[in-house]
Amino acid sequence: MERVLLEQWNQGLAVVRRIVRRKHALPWFVLMGKQCGKTTLVAGAGLPIVSARTEHEPIVPTRTLRWSFFKTIAFLDISSHFLLKSPAYERAWRHLTRWCRRQPPAGVIVCLSVADLLRNDAMQLHLDARQIRAQLEPLTRSLGRHLPIYILITCCDEIPGFSAWVRQLSPAQSQQALGHHWDRPPIMDSKDPACLNDLFNALRKGMDLARVAMASSLNSDAEALPVLDFPEKISQLQPALNHYLSALAQPDAYFEPGMLGGVWFTASERLSQHSQQRRSLFMHELVSRHLPMLSHYHRRALADIHYRSRRLGRRFLMLLCLAGLGSSAVMSASLFAWQPKELSRDELVNQLERNESWHQAVWRYLPFIPLLDLQHQWLENRLLQQTPQAMQNTTAQLASYQQRVMTAVPDEQYRLIMQLAQSIVSEQNLRQGMLLVDAKQQPPIPVELRITGMDDAGSTDTELALERALLNQAGSDTRLTAQRQLLRRLMESNPQWLFAADSHLSTVSAGDFGFKSDSSQRLDGIWTRQGSDEIHARAALVMQALAQSKLEPVLDTQLQRLPELRQSHWLQWLLALSHEGFHVDGSQSRQALLMDIDRGNSPAMRLARAMHEDLADLNDAQAQPWLQELRYIQQLQQQATQAVYLGKLSRLDQKLRQKTASVLKNTGGTTPRAFNPSMAASWLAWRSSERHATAAALAAPEKSLMLIGGLFAPQDTPTDNAIRQMYSRFEQLRQSISPERDDYAINVLWSLYQSDADLLLAHAINSAACEVQQRWQQQVLWPLTNNNQQQTPDDPFMLASQSVQNFMRGTAKGLLDMTQGEAQAARFRGQALPLTPEFLSLVNHVLRPDDVLATPLSTESKNQDELARLDEQQKTLIAQKTALESQSVDVTLNSQPATVPGMARIMPTGTKLTLTCDDQSVTLASMNFSEQARFHWRPAHCSHVELVIRFPQFDLHYDYLGDAAWPNFLRDFSQGQHTFSADEFDDQQTQLRALGISNILVRYQLSDWAPTQQAWGLWQQTTEQLNQTNEQRTALQNAQAQRQQPRLTGNLSQVPTTVAQCSN
Repeated sequence: MERVLLEQWNQGLAVVRRIVRRKHALPWFVLMGKQCGKTTLVAGAGLPIVSARTEHEPIVPTRTLRWSFFKTIAFLDISSHFLLKSPAYERAWRHLTRWCRRQPPAGVIVCLSVADLLRNDAMQLHLDARQIRAQLEPLTRSLGRHLPIYILITCCDEIPGFSAWVRQLSPAQSQQALGHHWDRPPIMDSKDPACLNDLFNALRKGMDLARVAMASSLNSDAEALPVLDFPEKISQLQPALNHYLSALAQPDAYFEPGMLGGVWFTASERLSQHSQQRRSLFMHELVSRHLPMLSHYHRRALADIHYRSRRLGRRFLMLLCLAGLGSSAVMSASLFAWQPKELSRDELVNQLERNESWHQAVWRYLPFIPLLDLQHQWLENRLLQQTPQAMQNTTAQLASYQQRVMTAVPDEQYRLIMQLAQSIVSEQNLRQGMLLVDAKQQPPIPVELRITGMDDAGSTDTELALERALLNQAGSDTRLTAQRQLLRRLMESNPQWLFAADSHLSTVSAGDFGFKSDSSQRLDGIWTRQGSDEIHARAALVMQALAQSKLEPVLDTQLQRLPELRQSHWLQWLLALSHEGFHVDGSQSRQALLMDIDRGNSPAMRLARAMHEDLADLNDAQAQPWLQELRYIQQLQQQATQAVYLGKLSRLDQKLRQKTASVLKNTGGTTPRAFNPSMAASWLAWRSSERHATAAALAAPEKSLMLIGGLFAPQDTPTDNAIRQMYSRFEQLRQSISPERDDYAINVLWSLYQSDADLLLAHAINSAACEVQQRWQQQVLWPLTNNNQQQTPDDPFMLASQSVQNFMRGTAKGLLDMTQGEAQAARFRGQALPLTPEFLSLVNHVLRPDDVLATPLSTESKNQDELARLDEQQKTLIAQKTALESQSVDVTLNSQPATVPGMARIMPTGTKLTLTCDDQSVTLASMNFSEQARFHWRPAHCSHVELVIRFPQFDLHYDYLGDAAWPNFLRDFSQGQHTFSADEFDDQQTQLRALGISNILVRYQLSDWAPTQQAWGLWQQTTEQLNQTNEQRTALQNAQAQRQQPRLTGNLSQVPTTVAQCSN
């Protein structure tokens, strides 16, 4: 439809413009309304038609648009379908309103059937008028102005007496306009019945005169009554018409007010009884004279308004220019020195600075800038006249400066060279007319490089003004050339000045990441990324001083060496740290350190990330093998969870890089390795084993042998020790990524990542040493002390022998290495149990071998049967426990808003719950909205539940640890909510109290969690039975061992008080 409308519109618009070009402007009107004979009315106006349509062409209803052209006017007939509000016609009407901007219409003619007025249905008239008004609203907004609205009341032949009254009129009278127009639009008001009195009074006055003239020609009363009564019938239409026009043009808050122009009554009649053609009544003069005249009047009124607006605008602009000129004169006068010859040197400088202030607001002083420039030149000349000081000998000055640089130490040479470069740049800026205000922001020029050579010129402003005035004189170009030549010679004499240390750059130390270093060796800040920026800034300053865009060969060579030097210094510092061992600073608690390892934020991980981020600005071709290894490990760490998809993308990226390198023949550097999903699986397996070992360390007591159970077993002996599994998977990870072990730098890098495992191993060994020492005191030393205090003590030698033998066959079993001929402390991965030399001496030289080694079991059948029964029972319980651990129990959680009871300064913004099972985790994150997640729990596989409570500026972490982590969490939230006290967050307790937070209410709605509690109860019961069985077996074995007769072969005084060194 849009294409058809556009074609019809363009055809009519072309006719309008063609007529306009030939003679005068042709006004055209939009003709709209319901189906009320508007097309027939225009066609029967009895005027010559200019368009291609003939006068005898059949009249059919308008479906879209119809143009009608006469000599003095044109009409665009709009179909009544546009009022139906169908999507197609609404879209077409929007296009039409935009097209009207090309040639705006002179007005809008709204056709209204008199039948609607005779029915006098107020509601329907209101709806029809509002429909027309809504249709006109897009046209008004598109044109940006109001159009006059003219009302044509059609089909007036339906008024009783109209036909008889028309028959009494002459042909000329029937073509006159029957209605009224307003010079000023009336203000319509539905509550004011007198709004249309002008219209109906004029109609009644004219009809009364015609009625008097018609009375003499009427023959009978039957013929006279309708004619004489017709004016009264017309007057009866006033209330309905007033209601309609009020709805159409009355101001309101929803539509623009309508500009009512006039109302006319029209009708049409057949030419003959047998003809389909109709003749319009009261239309001829309306179309030929009244509407063109009203259009011309409206156009002149708009032109007058525009002319007055332009005249006022010109006057306002002239006044504005005069005001601006006057304001500029007043402000410029404040910058002039009215008695310049009486000013001192400092006053001249102050006047210069004030004179230059016009640069900060050029438009304010624009008319008087030439005068200000003249004053500026005069002031500078006056300043030079008051300063009788000759310029320095540039050659001698620079020769002295060169000698000073050559004899200075390297750090001082760097400072002097940069001082010379900065001085050249400052003098360049002063030669280019830099303002004194801006010049004071530059670094000051040293005395030995000033053109005046004096340090008593006065204030800083006076020095800068003198320097600028002297530099703008003749001969300064030679000085600038000599300075640049000296800078180039100094730069080439010792290129290492570019890498001189800077005290403003922060150094890197082991303590920055949580490591403890016994040496004072630090990485100088010049080799960090911040230092790299400083080096490039130095080179840029030198090139700016030399006024060159291309780097000097010396600088280019040094900058090309920078990536290698940065990597070398980082590696040297890392090697020095590895020689001392990656020992952790003791200021951090062991609990916090273990939590950092579990979260991947250990000192080693922080150091690796810091190296990766600091050297991230180096491209792959510049990266050394160890840096490429570090980047690949970091990439593996970040992207392991999406290994499958990223593996494909990485392989595609590698192919593209290889093709690009082959096309460009780029043989430098190495191509980055593709992302391998198997390596990602190895990484996830290692991290899972590390988290499992960390969870075991967190769950174990501070003093315990649990963590080293099976740790010192032979390599070929299978064991479920978490630390051994962690080291095994670490070796698998390294073998998959870097199977070669001949690169020392890469080995040091991997030792950094292994330091987390070493920390866990050291923690386990220290915990075991503390437990060994505590049991030695309980099992050996305390019985001897108590025995001495008794009235009838036992044989101390026999008691000591029994206690030591029980200790050796119980606690110390598996903690000694007997493979070297004598007992030594058990060792794993280079770390040995810290047994004291006194204890090892006791074992090797005092005790008998039988006291150290396990003796054969007794042959008593009762003990044998009992041990067999316990073994069978143990197997059954282990099978039951394994079956329970293989079953998964699901619980669905719905998050609810978290809040702070009472008043607080801030409120929680959300929560995050994470259940970690082996190497997998399920997370339910909520921004205080209802979110749902399904959690899968298996006994003995899920030892960590983390709850994060989020606030706008910080997060609170609450951890459930151990095998009972998930059941404990479900128990806390069994009622749908749980209140946490601020005291439960030790590290952030003070902050919470400061914010007025005493308690935090967290809500989770649980599904049926009874199966979880049931599975946990069965598993816990089975575990307790298994522990009891183990305790019975241990007790039976200890009782069997105690039946033997232990004896010591040495001196009782050699029993040490300390057998293991415990570090708290």
